[in-house]
Amino acid sequence: MTDEITRRMDRLEREHDDIKDSLNKLVLSTQRMADLLETQKTLAPKIEDLTSKVHALEIVTSNANLVQRAFVWGAGIIGGSAIVMAMTFLFRGA
Repeated sequence: MTDEITRRMDRLEREHDDIKDSLNKLVLSTQRMADLLETQKTLAPKIEDLTSKVHALEIVTSNANLVQRAFVWGAGIIGGSAIVMAMTFLFRGA
């Protein structure tokens, strides 16, 4: 009978130690979560600000690309027109 009681006591002590370890891990995880949430509270406005700045930069870059394409097309049209005018002038008499 005493062996049974001793065995059960040992098992209860092991389980108690396991529960204490699990509880300590839970406390640490909860503290980490609280720290991460606090960090997120401070970073959220900065992320929103950066998002708006990135969006504005995308618009500026897109506009610059459009202006560049318009310049290339304009130069092509002017160059083509100049070539046609030169050929018309040169071969007008032929």
